[in-house]
Amino acid sequence: MVSSTFKDLEKHRAALMGALYKEELFAIGMENYVAMPDDDEISSSLNMVRKGSAYIGLISHRCGQVLECPTRNPLNYSVTRLEFEEAQRLGLPTLVFVMHDDHDVKKADIETDATKKAKLDEFRTAAKAGRIYIVFKSLEDFTAQAIHAVANLRRHIESRGTQTTVDATKGAPATIPIPKPPAFYAEPDYIGSHQFVGRQAELDALTDWANRSDLTNLLLFEAIGGNGKSMLTWEWTIWHSTKGRAGGDAWAGRFWYSFYEKGAIMADFCQRALAYMTGRPLEEFAKKKTAFLVTDLLAQLHARPWLLILDGLERVLVAYHRIDAAEIPDEEANAPTDKILNRNPCDAIRDEDNDLLRALAACAPSKILVSSRLTPRILLNPAGQPIPGAKRMTLPGLRPPDAEKLLRSCGITGDSAAIQDYLHENCDNHPLVIGVLAGLIANYLPDRGNFDAWSTDPGGGAALDLAKLDLIQRRNHILLAAIAALPDASRQLLSTLALLSESVDYKTLEAFNPHLPLEPEEVTDDEKATTRQQYEAALASRKKYEEALKTWLKSSEVREAPKKLVETVRDLEQRGLLQYNGHERRYDLHPVVRGVAAGGMKAEDKVRYGELVVDHFSTKPHNPYDNARTLEDVAPGLHVVRTLLKLGRYQDAADAYVSDLARALSFSLEAHMELLSLIRPFFPAGWGELPDTVSKRDAAFLSNYAAIALDSCGEHKAALRAFGACVQANFARKAWDDIGDTFPEIWLNLSAQNLRAKALQIDSLAVDLAAASGSSRSLFANRLLLFADQSRFGKWSESEATWRLLDPMGRRWPREVYRQGDAEFHFAQSKFWQGTLQEEHLTAATTLAEPDNSRATLRKIHGLRGSWRLDQDDYPQAAASFQEAVRMARERSLVHAESETGLALAKFHLSQLTDDEARSEAERLAQLHQPEHRTLAMLWRAIGDPDQAKHHALAAYRWAWADGEPYVNRYELTKTTELLQQMNVPIPVL
Repeated sequence: MVSSTFKDLEKHRAALMGALYKEELFAIGMENYVAMPDDDEISSSLNMVRKGSAYIGLISHRCGQVLECPTRNPLNYSVTRLEFEEAQRLGLPTLVFVMHDDHDVKKADIETDATKKAKLDEFRTAAKAGRIYIVFKSLEDFTAQAIHAVANLRRHIESRGTQTTVDATKGAPATIPIPKPPAFYAEPDYIGSHQFVGRQAELDALTDWANRSDLTNLLLFEAIGGNGKSMLTWEWTIWHSTKGRAGGDAWAGRFWYSFYEKGAIMADFCQRALAYMTGRPLEEFAKKKTAFLVTDLLAQLHARPWLLILDGLERVLVAYHRIDAAEIPDEEANAPTDKILNRNPCDAIRDEDNDLLRALAACAPSKILVSSRLTPRILLNPAGQPIPGAKRMTLPGLRPPDAEKLLRSCGITGDSAAIQDYLHENCDNHPLVIGVLAGLIANYLPDRGNFDAWSTDPGGGAALDLAKLDLIQRRNHILLAAIAALPDASRQLLSTLALLSESVDYKTLEAFNPHLPLEPEEVTDDEKATTRQQYEAALASRKKYEEALKTWLKSSEVREAPKKLVETVRDLEQRGLLQYNGHERRYDLHPVVRGVAAGGMKAEDKVRYGELVVDHFSTKPHNPYDNARTLEDVAPGLHVVRTLLKLGRYQDAADAYVSDLARALSFSLEAHMELLSLIRPFFPAGWGELPDTVSKRDAAFLSNYAAIALDSCGEHKAALRAFGACVQANFARKAWDDIGDTFPEIWLNLSAQNLRAKALQIDSLAVDLAAASGSSRSLFANRLLLFADQSRFGKWSESEATWRLLDPMGRRWPREVYRQGDAEFHFAQSKFWQGTLQEEHLTAATTLAEPDNSRATLRKIHGLRGSWRLDQDDYPQAAASFQEAVRMARERSLVHAESETGLALAKFHLSQLTDDEARSEAERLAQLHQPEHRTLAMLWRAIGDPDQAKHHALAAYRWAWADGEPYVNRYELTKTTELLQQMNVPIPVL
C-alpha cells in the first residue's frame, strides 16, 4: 500500500510504483483503487491498507486532509497518518521515506496552517520512531533509494513465507517472523509498568549462574505477584546475559516465552522454541504436542548452549487451573489448592509438562531461567529441596536506595530518608506498590508529586494506616486506596477490565468506554404485530427510536467520548494500574491489580460492570459454536459464562452454557480440562452433588457434562459419582430421554475401567428403559452399545442380529446423543475383530465423522486403521495412522495409549527408533495411566527383552480376561494367548 499526500508527491509515487512493478509487487494506491458503495473517505483509505502485505509511507512538507470522526479518528489525525497507524496496528512490514528540508518544493506545497503543521511534526516523529527511515533530497535521490529499498522489501516479504495478507478482523498478522539465532527472540516482548532500577545482587547472581562453572541448569525465581520477577529476568536477558559468553562459549540463541499470554501452554513453548532453534517453519511443529516435541527440544539443548526464559510458569500448574487464574490473590497462591480435582496444586495441569520440566533441569550445556509464584512439585525432592540441576531463589523487595530511585523516576520529590523509611516500613520496597504509590502522590491535588506533604496529610498518605498489616495486606491496602482515588470514569474502566480474564484490544476498550452516555433503548420488532393498528404503532415506535438514536449520535457527549477515553487510559497507565503491550497491541492489568480490583469491588458495581461485559460479548457476532475448531472460536461464550458466574448469576450462566457452547467444548473441541475449569463454580460441594443454584434440569445437564469431561481426563471414579447424581435427578423428573442419553456415557465409564459385566448390565437396562418409554433416540444409542458389547465378547450371531435392528433406524439424532460416524466405527471394529475388515468400512465411518467434526470418532478410526495395518505388518501405513490418532489426542491434551504404543512399535520396525530410543519410549509408555500392555509386550520382544515382554504380556492377559467368561475382551484374549504361547509362557488360570 502506497500512502502519501498526492499532488505534491505525484511524480515520486509514479517512480515508486515503477520500482514496485519491476519487483513484481502490486501497488495499492488512490490512483487505481475502486471504492465500495458503502465506503467513505476514511474507510476506503483504511481498506487499502488492509488489502496490503506491506506499507510504504512518503512524508513531505504537507499534512494533508484531516477528516473528523469521533469514533474512527478521535485524535483528528491526517488521512496519511491514519493509514500509517492502521498499518502498524496490523503489524505490516513498513518502509518510510521522509522529505529532506532542502528538497525543492513549491510554496503551495509547504504547510502553513499552524495546527496542521503541528500534526505533521508529530507524524514525522511517530513514523521515524524505532525504525530505519530513508531521507530523500530530490526526485532523483528518491528514485535511486526506492529501487534498492523495494528490492529489500520483496526479499523480506518472501522470507515471511506464504503470509502475504493480513486478516483485518483479527488486527494482526497470523504469524510474526521468528528471528534467526543467535538474534534474541521474545514471545511476546515484555512491557514493564515502570523503570527498572537496582537489583544488582540478583543481576550478578544470574550472571554467575549463567557461567559454565555453575552446574545447575535451571534457575527459578519465586516471589509474590508484582515483586518484579518478570522485569528482573527481562532486564538481565536483554542487557547482561551475554556478559562473559563469547567465542565458542557464546549463546546459540536466547528465547523468552511468557505464560501470561492467552493460549500460552508448554506445547506452544516447545513448538516456538524448536522453530527458532532449527530455523524450520512453525507450522511443521504446530501439529505436534509436548510428548513428541520433548525429544527434539532436549537434543537441541544438549547439543549447543541455549538460554530459555519461561516467564510466569505458575500458569501451567494445577493451582491456576480455574476460571479466575488471572486474578488469584497471593493469599491463595501461598496456600494453593486444586479447584477441579484432587491433584497436587503444584503439579502441572498436563502430565507431560511435568516430564519436560524435570528434563529441563538436566539440559546442559543450556540454561533455563524460570519466574513463578509457585515452584513446580516436579522440581523438588521429597524433602522439599530442588532436584539435581535446579536452583531456587526467592526474590526480595528492592534495596532502600533503589526503592527511592524508582519512586523519584516517577517525578516524585521529597526528603530522602523519609522516603526510604516509608517505603521500607509500609510496602517492603515492593516495586509494583511503589509504582502505584507514585501514582497516588503524583495525583495529590494539594501539592502534586510532593511526598513530604502527601505522607503527613491525614487525607493523603497518613490515612493509609499500614503499621499492623503484613506485606500482602499492605500491598492490597495501597492498591485499594489507589483505586478509590481514581476519577469515576477511570475506576469504572479498571473495574470492568478486572472482570475479564485476559488482555483486550482497543476496540474492546471502546466498547467499555465509561464516557459514553446510555444509548436509547431499542424497540421490539414490528414482526409480532398482528393488526394494522399494532403494525402502525410499531412503526411509530421504530421511527421514534431511530430519531432518538440520531440525536444520541450527534450529542456532544458521544462526540467527546473517544477523546475522553484516551485521557482515561493514559490516566490509568500513569498511575501504574494499566499496562500496554506494544507487541500485541493489547491492554492488560497486572494479575495483582486485577485480583485486588475484582476482589475489592462493591457488589452493586460488580453487577453494573459485569452486565456491560455480558452485554458486549453476548451481542458480539460469531460463527455457530457447533462449527468451532479452536477455543478462540468460543471465546465470547466463555466470557459470558465466566462473568455471570463471578456475579453469582448461576441460572443465567447455566442458560448461556447449556447450549451449543457445551456441545462445542465437549465434542467439537474436546476441551475437557477447560470445561471442568469453567463449570466448577456450579459444584461447591463436589462433583457428586447436584448444583442447587440452577433448575433441576440444568443441574442434571451440568452433572452429565462434568462427568463426561472427568471420564475423558481419566477420573473415572469422580465421573461415576457425577453420573449418579445426574441419573437420580432425571429419575426424579421422570425425564426418560435424558436418562437414556446418560446411559451410554456410563457405559463408556465402566468400559474404560474394564468392568465388562457391569457395562453390559447397564446397557441392557438402558435398552429396556428406552423400549418402555418409547424413546427412539435412546433405543438407537443403547442398541449401538449392545452391538459393541456383543462384538467385544465374540458373540457374532447376536451382534449381527442387533445390527439388523439398529442399522435401519438411521443416523439423524441430536449431537449430544450421537456423533456421526460412531455406528460405522463400531461396525468396522466388529469386522476387525472378526478378521474381515476392509478399507471401505473405515472410509464409510470417516466420511460421516469429518463433516460433523466428531473428533473422538475420527481419532478412534485412525487408531483402528493403525491396529489393522499393524496386524498385517504394514508398518508405514500403521505408523501414519497411529501418528494421526496421537496428533488429534495431543491437540486436546489427551493420551491415546493404544496409538502411542502402536506408533512406537511401527517406528521401531521401520528403523526410525534405535534400540536405546525404543527402550526409553517403552519405559515411558509403561508409566501411562492405562498402558497398552499387549503392544508393549510386542515392543519389548522386538527390542530383545524377554522379561519385560513377559511382564506386559501377562498384564495384557489379565486385562483381556476382564470379568471372566463370557465377559472377556475376546479378540485381545485370543491375540494375547497366541503371544504367550509364542513366548513359551504358561497361560495363567484366572
